[in-house]
Amino acid sequence: MARPDAAPGSSEPEMARYSAGRAAVQWMTQNSTLDELARQGLPTLRVRYEDFVADPEGEFGRVAAFAGHAGAPLRLGEGGVELAEGHAVSGNPMRFQAGPVGVRADHGWRRDLAPWRRCLVEAVTAPTRGRYGY
Repeated sequence: MARPDAAPGSSEPEMARYSAGRAAVQWMTQNSTLDELARQGLPTLRVRYEDFVADPEGEFGRVAAFAGHAGAPLRLGEGGVELAEGHAVSGNPMRFQAGPVGVRADHGWRRDLAPWRRCLVEAVTAPTRGRYGY
């Protein structure tokens, strides 16, 4: 998929795509880093994908409270939450869209991930999955 923010002639015109193994290693690295920061006394908050898509308003509220935001709670309308273009620094190309952005679970990977790749991910993430509710 083309990167919407790529300049003409960019050396990285496509969005990065990660293998299942690399994604599992990144997941382990990020979670281990957050665990270490918490052990060092830095306040951290874990937001699981499953919890977020099940209750986006509640999870946004949790994040806002953690960050000390005392403003009005986020309310998802019929079309989703209204976002301005450029609301994120990196990630999904939808960050360049303005208007309502819906929140829905996407579990296509469960159906589409080859069994051997699933086994690889399970093996890589086994040491900590239980700690995070998986």
